[in-house]
Amino acid sequence: MTERPARIPLDNLTSDQLDALYARAESAVAAVAQVRSLCDRYQAWHEGGWAPANAGNVAAEFRAALDGDTTP
Repeated sequence: MTERPARIPLDNLTSDQLDALYARAESAVAAVAQVRSLCDRYQAWHEGGWAPANAGNVAAEFRAALDGDTTP
């Protein structure tokens, strides 16, 4: 897990730092969307009787989604 950056007083925040914060937020939103998509897919498969052969594979997919890996 990535460490949280040190807090910067708002009065001292530069536009570059603000841009970096927006980029981190956008990345986090994208990761959450990928994880939600995986959750939906696994729920649909489970309801259809599917089960993964290895729980580690499922965990690896979630980690990849959270780390920003977009490969299927």
